[in-house]
Amino acid sequence: PMGMSVSALTPELAKNWGYTSELRGVAVVRVAPGSVAEEAGVSRGMVVTQVDKQSVTTPEEFQAALSKASTEKGALLEVRLPQGGVDFLVLKPRAE
Repeated sequence: PMGMSVSALTPELAKNWGYTSELRGVAVVRVAPGSVAEEAGVSRGMVVTQVDKQSVTTPEEFQAALSKASTEKGALLEVRLPQGGVDFLVLKPRAE
């Protein structure tokens, strides 16, 4: 529903994308154009480490944390950026 696909962050993928192999999180592998995720600033190559201050290390944990997020406030994602650094993005579902 948010327009993004994530996968497990393997040490190999982390290294290929320029992260340390110790980094834990889920890798953003696809963001749909015009999606909620794209509007929030999510892009391929980011690694989501937390959703609403809960650590996420598998796609299942990520989906579970997203599903618990407030629809009014949205979900606060802590992301690592490929170029280094950390950012916080809010994923908020569109009003139906």
